[in-house]
Amino acid sequence: MRVLFAAASPGDLAGGSYDAQLAQLRESDQHRAADLPRAASRESFVASRLVRDRLLQQRCDWDGTPLLRLKDERRLFRTRGGAWGVVSLAHTDGMVAVAAAEGIAVGIDVEAATRPCRFRALSQRYFSSREATRIRELDDQSGHRAFIELWTLKEAYGKATGEGVAMVAAHAEFEWRPANVTNTAGGVYGAVAVPKHAAPKHAAPKHAVPKHASHVVTTQRHLRFLRNDVPLTQWSFTQQQHDGFVVAVAAAAHGVHFECVEVWAPHPF
Repeated sequence: MRVLFAAASPGDLAGGSYDAQLAQLRESDQHRAADLPRAASRESFVASRLVRDRLLQQRCDWDGTPLLRLKDERRLFRTRGGAWGVVSLAHTDGMVAVAAAEGIAVGIDVEAATRPCRFRALSQRYFSSREATRIRELDDQSGHRAFIELWTLKEAYGKATGEGVAMVAAHAEFEWRPANVTNTAGGVYGAVAVPKHAAPKHAAPKHAVPKHASHVVTTQRHLRFLRNDVPLTQWSFTQQQHDGFVVAVAAAAHGVHFECVEVWAPHPF
């Protein structure tokens, strides 16, 4: 089982100016971009759709038909062989991220590692009591980092389930054991507990190793999601740092191979 994902800043993308990149998108996406009030938001929106389309075209055998939009913002794509896949995207000022997989639910999130926020108050509001306590006990730098890492993992998981981060933040609890941060390819693995009505039948996830990691700093951890201290089902995760941004991917499957791919270099379409 394979999950492909890509992260890039708008400036990394081939295609020239913002207007030139905008012209490559579908008309519906062009209209949505025009409705955004901030220039940085428009740039990130356009870049995320461009990376999404390139990832699907270059690596996922997309047949080019319009994506099917589900009520919870997830998108389905169809391959030339008639199979269905899920694509998830995220963007913030300065970075976009996209994940795609055939036949399984995936979710992705990206946040600036140094994004200012009232992380202790937010963790108290949205996280489990144990997570909030742990963050409260850390110093400002470590607490902020832990908050961003947990938030992106929960956001990715909430996107994969379709519930959203507000619904899953408290009951999707992470228990983690920090390890070294390296400059080599790596990944994370773990188990996730989800509500019984949403729990697919999956076995234990395996280690995930992205291929292209020259620009990636990966935090290796053991992750475990708990619900009433009893894991109900298991998912796979990877979390990485791309040029000062934290990217997290969640996949509802076991034995997942997370592959970080480059899709922003010039390619024929």
